[in-house]
Amino acid sequence: MSIFDYDRNLHQLDKIWPYPHEQIEALEHGAKSSITLAVVDSMTNLVANAEVAIMPTLHDCPIDEETILSDENGIVIIESSKASGYVFNIRKEGYYTTHTSLSLHVRGFDCVRDGRWLPWNPRLAMTLKEIRNPGKLVHKTVKTEIPVGEECFFDLDCGAFLPPVGAGSSSNISFQVTGYRKRVGGLPQWKSPWKVQMELRFSFPADGCGMIRKLKDIWSDYRYVYEAPEQGYAHEIVEAYESDGETQTTKDTGLTSGEYYVFRFADKPEDFERGFRYGMFVHPIHARISETSNVARISFDYYISETVNDRNLETAKWIR
Repeated sequence: MSIFDYDRNLHQLDKIWPYPHEQIEALEHGAKSSITLAVVDSMTNLVANAEVAIMPTLHDCPIDEETILSDENGIVIIESSKASGYVFNIRKEGYYTTHTSLSLHVRGFDCVRDGRWLPWNPRLAMTLKEIRNPGKLVHKTVKTEIPVGEECFFDLDCGAFLPPVGAGSSSNISFQVTGYRKRVGGLPQWKSPWKVQMELRFSFPADGCGMIRKLKDIWSDYRYVYEAPEQGYAHEIVEAYESDGETQTTKDTGLTSGEYYVFRFADKPEDFERGFRYGMFVHPIHARISETSNVARISFDYYISETVNDRNLETAKWIR
């Protein structure tokens, strides 16, 4: 079982508070814990001689710290008489550093028995992503305005919209912003909240092109896939944003800080024999509608490969 999907299979308490006396004692003064940690690479091969820096914590305060090498089977035995959580930092030459934390307390569940955190001595896998074949990705940054309601085509290779918005020449992807932004009526302008409804639509004109939404490996210094997938690309994706100034409720289906898009586009849309190129939007794409004009401000950045039909997205310069 991975440390990231650790299911403790604990008994749920009838009420969140008060906790059983033994659990209160563990939270205040600590309890014994034992974990068997298996260090594995992205292919689940065990990694020997990895440096595992372990910091036990109680009340989120460090107790002490030690560094243990994983044995020939990738195993590290972790024990503490007081910790209610751990911070891990794992490194080895030829691998991207991994760092994460683990809380032994699960709110609302029976976590302690006989002075021990439950379950006792689980075997958990921790991934240390190997450095495979770092290449080079080209970074592009865009900040401009596009007409609201109009489909505007974009040239991913040169990083510009097509005329009249910009000086691009190939239509790899299109952006379309629709919606409105207005103040809630009945209040003075200086204190009136905004009511916003907006959609940002991405479309790829060429067959076989599109985007895939992915979760970042936030525990690793390299957070993304090594290679772009061969299948699963959505030809069109719509992100919606709504904000009701009266109820203060919001809806946002755009990328979160823990997500990214992998995309594939035709290198030369007019010449399908040239093949595909690949890239990533690693940060949320921002669009803002004006109340008084028919243009939307849009800003985003992305990374693309230089070589046609090369799905490698690993880069020598780590992306954040």
